[in-house]
Amino acid sequence: MQSDSVLAASSVVAEKESPQVYLDQGWLAFQRGELEQGVTFWQKAAEGFRDAQKPQEEVEVLIYLAHAYQLMGRYQNSEKSLAVAAILGEKLSDPNLRAALLQGLGNLSVALGSWDNASRSLNEALRFARDGVIVHSWLLYKTIWRTSIIRA
Repeated sequence: MQSDSVLAASSVVAEKESPQVYLDQGWLAFQRGELEQGVTFWQKAAEGFRDAQKPQEEVEVLIYLAHAYQLMGRYQNSEKSLAVAAILGEKLSDPNLRAALLQGLGNLSVALGSWDNASRSLNEALRFARDGVIVHSWLLYKTIWRTSIIRA
C-alpha cells in the first residue's frame, strides 16, 4: 500500500532530523513541562551537533540538558553534561556561552549545597556576562544574591 510506504519514508526522515529540529522539539517539550521528552530531543540534538562538528551549538544544548537534569533531580547527569560542555567551551571564545556554562555550574553547586563553588562559579559567570552582551545577566545577580542569603 502507498500509505505504508509514505509512513515508512516519513519514519526515515524523522530519524534523520537535523539537530536544530531536535533542539526546537526539545524546547517545545520543555515548555510543556515534558522534561523527559525534552531531554530525549536535546540528547539527539547534541549528538547531531557533535556529528556536524558544531561545538558551540553542542555546548548550548549540553547546558540546556544540564538545566533539565537539575530540574529532574538528576544531578549526576547534569554534572556530566556540564563537564563535557566545559571541555568543549574551553575552545570557544564566546563570553555569553561561558557565562551560561558557569551559571549552570553555579546552579548545580547551589543544588548540591556547595556554597563556595557556587559563589565562585556564579561570580565568574557574572564577569563573563559583563564582557559579553548577555541579556539575562540579572539572573546571575539574583542567583548570587539568593546564594548569599541561603548561606548566611
